Amino acid sequence: PYSFCSRLTAGSVIDGETGLFVEKEDPDLWYEKIKYLIEHPVERRRIQQQAHDYVRRERILGRKARRWYDLYSRVLAESTETRTREKRPLVSIVMLTFNALEYTRRCVDSLSRHTSYPHEVVFVDNGSTDGTKDYLRDVVAANANYQLIDNETNLGFSAGNNRGVKAAGGQYVLLLNNDVLVADGWLESLVSALERDERIGMVGPVSNYVSGRQRLVLDSPAGSPDVPCQDDESYYGFAGTVRTANRGKVTPRRRIAGFAMLIRKALYDDLGGLDERFGSGNYEDDDLCLRVREKGCAIMVDESTFIHHFGSRSFKENKIDYDASLKKNEELFRAKWPEVDPDWLLEKDESLVQVLERKSREGAKLIEQGDLENGRRLCEEVLLEDPTKVEAVYGLGLIAHLKGDLLEARNRYQQAVSLKREWSPVQQSLALLDMAEGDLKAAQHRLVQILEKDPHDLDARRLLGQIFLEEEQFEAGIGVLTGILKDDPNDWQTHFILASLYAEIDKMQDVKRHLEAVLAANPDHAEAREMLHKIG
Repeated sequence: PYSFCSRLTAGSVIDGETGLFVEKEDPDLWYEKIKYLIEHPVERRRIQQQAHDYVRRERILGRKARRWYDLYSRVLAESTETRTREKRPLVSIVMLTFNALEYTRRCVDSLSRHTSYPHEVVFVDNGSTDGTKDYLRDVVAANANYQLIDNETNLGFSAGNNRGVKAAGGQYVLLLNNDVLVADGWLESLVSALERDERIGMVGPVSNYVSGRQRLVLDSPAGSPDVPCQDDESYYGFAGTVRTANRGKVTPRRRIAGFAMLIRKALYDDLGGLDERFGSGNYEDDDLCLRVREKGCAIMVDESTFIHHFGSRSFKENKIDYDASLKKNEELFRAKWPEVDPDWLLEKDESLVQVLERKSREGAKLIEQGDLENGRRLCEEVLLEDPTKVEAVYGLGLIAHLKGDLLEARNRYQQAVSLKREWSPVQQSLALLDMAEGDLKAAQHRLVQILEKDPHDLDARRLLGQIFLEEEQFEAGIGVLTGILKDDPNDWQTHFILASLYAEIDKMQDVKRHLEAVLAANPDHAEAREMLHKIG
């Protein structure tokens, strides 16, 4: 609520009432006015509200906005940044409204200030009577990428959203409640999470008011789980803290709540949208999630995107009996999905993250033991729920490697690298592939990079020593391997490599010494025992 150009705002800005007027382009005056607004949130909201009321009353916003939108579009079309942004898939945000004007206004303001990713907004009003329709008409008139579907009666949550999605033009659809606040980077991050793998069908954020394991619970001295957001502005700072702490963290869920769901539009259409039998709301999101899973698509949560949810405002503002709706729809849900335990769906006893972590460990152990088929089965089960689980991708790479399918192994390893570039095991496996294919320089380069980050990585040091030996750089190779034994005298793998090397040049005393060290550390090493037996 401030202005700098009298020609653009003549007659519309009343200083101290509908804005703060700056008579000339003086940076110091700008600073003082903006500082005043930041430091006086109550006054800022008062001025903002009066400006909104003035615009609605005078009907000036739409006439001016269209002219300026056309001008800005022509200028921005020449920008390289704009051309890059336009290549990104459009997101259609579908927002259902049914009264609760105060929350809709706050949500739209938050959306307009903090959404830079290419998007359109499809408002679907379900027969509001509190001024929401007039407000939305003004907002749509001022924004070329907004549209309004005006229902005369309340079609319900599912039917209303389905109608909005039908009108949507984006590749992705985001169902967003009208009682939320969003922060900078929210939509970019959700889209990035969805695009991590084509097998991810749907993504949601974390929040303060949500059922299941999307709720962000904080540890505090008082033991309170409440998120510290006392007002709208404090939310934005907290959301930034969550973004920094969890940047890039995406985790699997069996279901996500319907207050904010990003889904591929083709998938939504293929599923037939939300089941309209669930009426005004509750359980339609659980039902959709189960159908997404039946299609073989994963459901993920972007842990770095925190969306503030005021919670059930349409129910409260319209005096709808939430408990009665919940009970009715629970009966419908149980009849439709009799085999599904709601507690299992909500992950009450054990999180899906924990389940998949355990399966990944079991799969790795089976592969190590040589049970490749059962190891493969577990890895594939994990990837069905979480296509980004790097340990399972790597496990499939190891299986292909052990079976001699080097092309498949490399493809899997490269996929694992794209998920976790700095992970040492996959880089070492790629080095082994390079060695198998005769590209010792590439293998050496990978290992050197690993050791630059962790000079004490024994596996990488051991492989590097072997590469030097393969290249007949014996002094360098033996130097690396003996250096390992200096740090870890019981490293039986290095002892065995040296025993094999000395056997080739008939240094039998050294062979015996190293084989005895192998068996002292690993008594079940059959090959070492056989070699020792042969040399007496």
